[in-house]
Amino acid sequence: MPTSKAVIFEGAAKRSAVLVFNRFYSFDVKGRILL
Repeated sequence: MPTSKAVIFEGAAKRSAVLVFNRFYSFDVKGRILL
């Protein structure tokens, strides 16, 4: 059981990290285009 819970937690962490990365990346691209 702990293994599956750890896998779910890892998946959620990766997903949130990807969302944050995409948000900052898109913001950086928009800033560069505006500048």
